[in-house]
Amino acid sequence: MICGFAVPVHNTLMFMSVRCLLLFSFAFSFNGSAQQRESRPEDEIRGTVERYMDAVRRGDNALAETVSTSGRRRVSPGGTVGFDLREQLPSWKHRSNIIRRVEMLGPNTGVAIGVWKDFDAKPPFDTGTFHYTVIREGAWKVSYIHESFLPAPQAVSTLVPPHNTDGVGGADGWEPLFDGRTLDGWFGTFVGQELRRSWRVEDGCLVSVADGPRSSLITARQYLFFDLRFEWSAGPKANSGVKYRLLGFDRILNDSREALGFEYQIADDQGDPGARIDPKQRSGALYSVTAVERSSAKPLGQWNESRIVVTADRVEHWLNGLVTARTATDLPFASSIVLQHHTTEVRFRNVRIRLLRDSFQ
Repeated sequence: MICGFAVPVHNTLMFMSVRCLLLFSFAFSFNGSAQQRESRPEDEIRGTVERYMDAVRRGDNALAETVSTSGRRRVSPGGTVGFDLREQLPSWKHRSNIIRRVEMLGPNTGVAIGVWKDFDAKPPFDTGTFHYTVIREGAWKVSYIHESFLPAPQAVSTLVPPHNTDGVGGADGWEPLFDGRTLDGWFGTFVGQELRRSWRVEDGCLVSVADGPRSSLITARQYLFFDLRFEWSAGPKANSGVKYRLLGFDRILNDSREALGFEYQIADDQGDPGARIDPKQRSGALYSVTAVERSSAKPLGQWNESRIVVTADRVEHWLNGLVTARTATDLPFASSIVLQHHTTEVRFRNVRIRLLRDSFQ
C-alpha cells in the first residue's frame, strides 16, 4: 500500500481523474442519466471531503468555507497543534490524500478515513492517516479533522497477542493494570515531579489529587487491540478521561505533558461547565469528536462501569451497559493508556485489560 505513494502527484491525480471519468461515463450510459442515480449519504460525504481537500490544495479559503462548519477545528500531524481553519489553511503543494472508507455514525454524522502522503517531507513525517468528521447542516459539512503520523510497523509487531481468543494475561485472559495497592506499572507525565503529589492509592482506588500538579498516569506497556474495563466515581465538577491511541504530547503548565489521542471522557455531567453545554464532553463520549445522545452516567459519587473496545477497524465506548460512542478507525497502532489528571478528583478501580486479535470476539 505504501509503495503506491511513490507515483508522482500529478500522474496520480491524472490517473484518478481518467478513471473517475470512465466510471462516470459507464454509469451514465448504464442508467441513461447520472441524475437518475439515487445519492447515498456516504457518497455525499465523500464528495464534501474531496471538495474540501481540493480547496486546501489550491489555497482557496472561500471554497473551504462553503464545505466547513463555522466552528471547525484541525489538529496537525502528530496532534500537537490545533487551529481554526477560518484563520489558516495548511500547505499541500505536493501532497496526496486517499479516502479509504466512509462510515455513518448516525443519520446526520459520518466519518471519512484515509491516508496521506507529503512528498516534500522526510520520513517518518511524510505519511500518515486522517479522520474527517462530517455533519449535516442542510448540506454535509466538515466539522473536525484529525491527522496523525503513520507509526513504524516494527513498533507494534511484537505486541500482537497470541492466536487465541483470550489474548494474554491471567487464566481468563484479563490483565490487571492496577493492583489496588501501589502505582506499579504506571509513570507520570509531569517531568521530574513526585507522582504521589498528583495521585494517591486509597481504599483500593487510584485517586487523582484535586488541585495537585497536573500529571496524568501512563502505562509502561503499549496495547494494540484490546477490551479495557474500569470503574470510576467522579467528584464535584470533575473532568477527566482515559486516553489511548496516543499521537503525542502537548506541553502544559511548567514541565507537565498532556497526552493527545482518543479520549473516553469522564465528567460530572451536571457540574462540569463543558459537559453541561456540549454533549461531546459528557461522560462516555469520544471527547470532542462523537457526542453522547443520552447520558447514562450515574449520579455524582456513585460508581460507573466503563468499557473501551479497540479493534482493527473500530472503537466503541460503553457506559453502564450502553454504547455511548462508536467510530471507525484505520491503520491501527499500539500505544500506552493514560488516566488523565485534570486538577479535579476522580477515583478509578478494577482497571483491567484483555488483549484481542484484529476483531472483537
